[in-house]
Amino acid sequence: MVLSLLPVSSYAEEGPAAPVISSIERNGTAALTVRWEDDSEDVAVYEIRYSNDSSMTDPSVVRVRNTDLREKKIRGLSSYTRYYITVTAVDEEGLSASSKVRSRRTGIETPAVRKKAKGQTYITVTWSRGEKDTKGYEIQYSKGKRPVKNIRIKARKTTSKKIGKLYPYTSYRFRVRTVGDGMKSKWSEWKTVRTKKAGRKYLQNLIEDTSHKSKVKVFNSDYDINKTKKGRKLLRYLRKMKKKYRVSVVMIDLYSGAGFSSSSHTQMYSASCLKGPYVAAINRYRPGKANRYRSSQRQTIVQSNNVTYLMLRGAFGRNVIRKYCRRAGSTSYVGNHPYAYVLPKDLAKLWVENYWYFFRDTNRNSKKTRRLYTHGHLAFINHALKATVYTKPGWFPGAGKNTYNDAGIVMSKVNGEKRPYVVVVMSKGWGHKKELTGLVQLINSVHKEMVSE
Repeated sequence: MVLSLLPVSSYAEEGPAAPVISSIERNGTAALTVRWEDDSEDVAVYEIRYSNDSSMTDPSVVRVRNTDLREKKIRGLSSYTRYYITVTAVDEEGLSASSKVRSRRTGIETPAVRKKAKGQTYITVTWSRGEKDTKGYEIQYSKGKRPVKNIRIKARKTTSKKIGKLYPYTSYRFRVRTVGDGMKSKWSEWKTVRTKKAGRKYLQNLIEDTSHKSKVKVFNSDYDINKTKKGRKLLRYLRKMKKKYRVSVVMIDLYSGAGFSSSSHTQMYSASCLKGPYVAAINRYRPGKANRYRSSQRQTIVQSNNVTYLMLRGAFGRNVIRKYCRRAGSTSYVGNHPYAYVLPKDLAKLWVENYWYFFRDTNRNSKKTRRLYTHGHLAFINHALKATVYTKPGWFPGAGKNTYNDAGIVMSKVNGEKRPYVVVVMSKGWGHKKELTGLVQLINSVHKEMVSE
């Protein structure tokens, strides 16, 4: 008898080859897509085992019965969690072979912005805490469509941030994302918030810090007066005026504090401009008595009558205007003299104070008092603009002064929204009303452009 000697291996049953995981793709925060390679032809089913435990002691299993497929999306996973995955090929006989274990983290949840607080120069952003083991957060914010600024927060437990050094009454947009180990979440949706209106003290400080120089200087704004057509036109116009006579200008938006100035610390003769703050002061501090002098006030403000003005000062004294000047932060004028030299920046402060008395910190006399200032004799601000204005001009053509001033509040509207501002023009331009009117119109156009940014 002849026995046929064959290798033992030829009788052994051979299972499928082990698949090779080619990639694991992150699909958002709750899914992973597994892709593999396998040349076996007798595979009945692929079993995908996954677990967040590296020991794989009790994995979940997903089966792929269409063996022509070489990928599978695993859903319902936890965010920012590392999953360990193998792919096992199983044939009809139940024999199997498994790939090596590969791992991948799911994505990070986008933080939810919970609330936002605001002040006149800051916003505070609060958001939901990131998953365990995340590293921190990134915040982006910007004014309108301007380039964004970035803030990095390196602590997971920190879920709020105060963003300061902002402009009052200005819209800012912001968004937040979570930072993990080698990955970041999607950005939250852009949120927009507007800071609060500027306060009285804030405006006073801005005016105090205006430039001493003749050159026009923009403050508390990103507006570049040299790069806009209207801005350049104003600069040319003002330079032309200054070649003929002295001119000082202060403009400040009463909501945002944006403004500009020229020669605001140059002493100028006020003429009758100081009648405006004086009449406001007696109504603020002595409203009952002031009502008995209503006709004298009208003559003083509307007609700029010097006799009635001096009569009022005799009746009410200097203490009311001294107190008013202290409250306004005026330093060059403290109320001692009915007509005085004054710095334009201090006249601007006094008109900020007038605005507060007329509209914000009012009493029973505020409304009827402010009406006196709408049609003053020789008021070139009123003559220049269609908006409601509250001003008190002053002029003195004699004694070599050639003074012609006007100062007050312009109740401007920009894009349908109230945007009042204070404007002060002090000059030695008596006889140049047309030029001064043109200057006010240019100031108004630049103000609108500045707060529309």
